[in-house]
Amino acid sequence: MIDLTELLRVFGPLKQSEQPASSIASPLDTGGEQGSSAVLVEVLREQLRKAEEREQQVQQEKTWLLSLLEAEQVARRELETKLLPAPRPAPTGKVRLWTLAILLLVALTGLVVALIHLELIGGLTGG
Repeated sequence: MIDLTELLRVFGPLKQSEQPASSIASPLDTGGEQGSSAVLVEVLREQLRKAEEREQQVQQEKTWLLSLLEAEQVARRELETKLLPAPRPAPTGKVRLWTLAILLLVALTGLVVALIHLELIGGLTGG
């Protein structure tokens, strides 16, 4: 048999009681086992109610955390799927082509000038 004072020491006083304290105390004072069982049942109901409240709070927190995680994942996916603009082709291919064309033109011009210069000099010198 569990003593009422021991229950109150361990679990604290009851906050909600369907029975007034006098009706609980009277069977205990007489030493009836039915009174201690009723107190034990009330204590256990109170513990069960508190446990259910804690479970509901944990479930709400879990739901909230899952929604935060889902929002973070959506934001991350959107960030990853944003594509950068396609890189522009490097103009170095066209620049090299034009540079080579200009160098070839300068070289040909130089060759033509040199040949014309030799002919002019040869024509002037009579040879």
